[in-house]
Amino acid sequence: MVEPAEERSRRPSNFDLVGLWTAWCAAFAQTRSSHAVVLRVAPAFFPALPQIFGEGIRWQVIEHGRPEGGGAVVVPLTFENAEMACSRALGLGTQVEVLSPPELRKRVAQRAAAAAAAVYGTTG
Repeated sequence: MVEPAEERSRRPSNFDLVGLWTAWCAAFAQTRSSHAVVLRVAPAFFPALPQIFGEGIRWQVIEHGRPEGGGAVVVPLTFENAEMACSRALGLGTQVEVLSPPELRKRVAQRAAAAAAAVYGTTG
């Protein structure tokens, strides 16, 4: 249970919020693990990308996307780890194809096949 304190908290006069935030962000970026992935995204799926990945995906596609035939775009993305990348790719179904890394592509294919077999009684 939270209860109000009798004394008010006071920020030290030499407290530098901007400096603290800048240093914290830099430390977080250095210690955060990342897993680089390249996806091919179906053209019909573009309107949904910002809802799934946030508005920053628009810049990512513009700056780093590579158009392909049929309107698809190859986009490099970074996920926290390989498991997160696999889960996200599986959740996007046939709207994306994992191009790299090869081990992620294999993992996604294996899990998709296993899900199809377990739920729908199909194989490969």
